[in-house]
Amino acid sequence: MPKCVRFSAAQIKWIEDNINEMTLTAMAAELGVCVDTFKRKLVRLGIREFDGAKFEPPRNHHAAFWYRPCMRCKTTKRRPKYQYICDRCKQTEYDYL
Repeated sequence: MPKCVRFSAAQIKWIEDNINEMTLTAMAAELGVCVDTFKRKLVRLGIREFDGAKFEPPRNHHAAFWYRPCMRCKTTKRRPKYQYICDRCKQTEYDYL
């Protein structure tokens, strides 16, 4: 499974400020991700829309949530439905790689 790409608040602000100034390829290179990943993140963040089957609507678009305990740390924080491991536990898994 590939590493989860997350942008900080400062990076998101930078993207919003420069979305019309720079090409998508240049912005993706600046952030260290591939162009397709960058486009998917833009769609999820609601910054820009693209036509195509590989781009999904934003995550909060008709998303169902649950409070099922995480399989590792047993926290009951709100997560998208069918996500069995919380984001914190998933990130620590990648930190060990």
